[in-house]
Amino acid sequence: SGFSQVQLTFLRFLAIAADDTANVLVCPQGRSCTVLWTNNGRAIADTTWTLFSLTIPSTAIPVSPVRIRFGLGPTRPGASGNTTAAGWAISNFELTGLPTDTASALAAKAGVPPRDPAESFFV
Repeated sequence: SGFSQVQLTFLRFLAIAADDTANVLVCPQGRSCTVLWTNNGRAIADTTWTLFSLTIPSTAIPVSPVRIRFGLGPTRPGASGNTTAAGWAISNFELTGLPTDTASALAAKAGVPPRDPAESFFV
């Protein structure tokens, strides 16, 4: 992947009922997805945009490219049979991380000037 200490940060507006399922997964191409976060059956009713940050373990991104999935479901009707929750709203999606030695070595081979190790990448 070329990066370590990868963080996924976004603003979230999430509304789900108890026993519904919401999750965030990282899915490397050709490999199984890794769950980064799940609501564990808890109801969530954000009333404002909420900053949310998740660390993506290096074992979850062994190859590029990767996809980030925001899952919703299964959802179940409420006690009255007609309760509906809004689900996910996502804004300001950002991936940041530090270049690894491998990325620095590849950049050096390509003639790219060295980067500040504290510099992040943005998608």
